[in-house]
Amino acid sequence: SPAEVCNAAVNASNPDEMCPPGCATFDHPFAQAAGMFLGEMLCLVVFKTMFLCRTPDPEENTHFPRYVFAWPAFLDMAGTSVMYLGLTMTYASVFQMLRGAVVVFTGLLSIVVLRRKLRAFHWLGMVLVTAGATVVGLSALQDVGGDEENKPSNPLLGNILIVVAQLVVA
Repeated sequence: SPAEVCNAAVNASNPDEMCPPGCATFDHPFAQAAGMFLGEMLCLVVFKTMFLCRTPDPEENTHFPRYVFAWPAFLDMAGTSVMYLGLTMTYASVFQMLRGAVVVFTGLLSIVVLRRKLRAFHWLGMVLVTAGATVVGLSALQDVGGDEENKPSNPLLGNILIVVAQLVVA
């Protein structure tokens, strides 16, 4: 049946070469993001249930700050959406490597916001992550020929969007 052929193609080591005519590939990262946000929202249900079970006095439950998660949730949703927008413009391998930039931004924000002092190994880690992300990001900008069909539409803009999204998520 066509469904079995498509499943075999998806489970193969290189699905792009094995997908028969009529079998469409799934290229919509926003659907994956929507699933992730649904899972995060379900965590709020568990949190609220645990909060209600731990508080013996029902009057105390009315003082729960309802919008305590609104700003972090908005930033996470905005950052993830921009990150997936960048993914549609660059290579998936570059996307994965540039996501490591969140370590650098988290370290820098911990200095500014929390007034923490970072140790030498923290700085070394951030320098290594920055160097790796820079090398990988620049490699995506080189035009080495190859298959025109699988080239990203705008790797520079995609890389910039991914790095900016990491700043928002941090």
